[in-house]
Amino acid sequence: MKNSVYDFLTRPKFLIFRHLMFIGVLIPIALAQAFFVFGNVPGVSERMIYQFGLGFAAVLLAFSYFNRFILTPRLLLKDRYTAFLVIIWLALFVLVGLKYHVEQLWIGSDALVNGITVLDWASNGTLYSICIASSSAPLLFRRWIDDQEQIEDLEKERLAYELEDYKNRINPQLIQTSILYAARRVEREPHQVTIFLQKLSETLRYQLYDYQRDQVLLASEVQFLKDVIALHEQINAKHYDLSVRIEGDANRLISPGLLLPLVEPVLGLGYGAVFLHIDVISRGGVAFRMESDSGDLTTCDLTLLIQRLTFLALTYRLNKESDHLTLQLC
Repeated sequence: MKNSVYDFLTRPKFLIFRHLMFIGVLIPIALAQAFFVFGNVPGVSERMIYQFGLGFAAVLLAFSYFNRFILTPRLLLKDRYTAFLVIIWLALFVLVGLKYHVEQLWIGSDALVNGITVLDWASNGTLYSICIASSSAPLLFRRWIDDQEQIEDLEKERLAYELEDYKNRINPQLIQTSILYAARRVEREPHQVTIFLQKLSETLRYQLYDYQRDQVLLASEVQFLKDVIALHEQINAKHYDLSVRIEGDANRLISPGLLLPLVEPVLGLGYGAVFLHIDVISRGGVAFRMESDSGDLTTCDLTLLIQRLTFLALTYRLNKESDHLTLQLC
């Protein structure tokens, strides 16, 4: 939201013009008040009216700048609304009361307070509060713009996370190699290819739809992982000595998409048979521990797992050792 109004209210190069405009608006208001009170009073010259009006304008300006540089930054912008309103209204009450007594002194009459006086004070107080509050307008406008920009940035960041998460649900390399695998064998082994494609469709469906849920069954997440590893075995003609052990409640609910990003980087390491043992401990929290002899696991790129954990706003501890990886959900 950048336009001429925004520039005038916020840019430093327009600072002097903002102050001049504010002063130029406030002085006629103070003079109009002075002429309204003293215009028809005998013995009060026009010069005295201007003196009173300019003096009152100086008081309003001092109060306005006190509000602009002291009250607004220290109270209003820090959400201390009660303290701000109390100080403003007490100061306005004192200002209006003193103005009334000075006016009566100049007129030469007794400063009597009655219902009409109170109504006059209320109307004048409203006018002065508008004048004084307007001094806070640039700060409040800048604060509002900054908040809007922060909200927009957070929304863009959320959308970027969602887009990245959506892209990370599907492994394009797995899809490509699966299609090539099926194309090479469809004529010789049509029945096996049909079973293979059914398993592939199940894993893709899980990634596309179950990943959108807040929580899934731990047993479903483990089964999905087994299906993906089976696909890798079939495509790459590579045997994984896989064992998965669940301690505790296998039917508890967890956030989806946590096991595959932990295990998938290991599937591309090593040669020949690979030992892969996964412990899932479901007591209180949930912990995943994966052991493998496929290579140095400290070199595994777990960026996708960290992105998934960040997107789900989960508190976790992730540890990489040469022969095992550990993910603890706090």
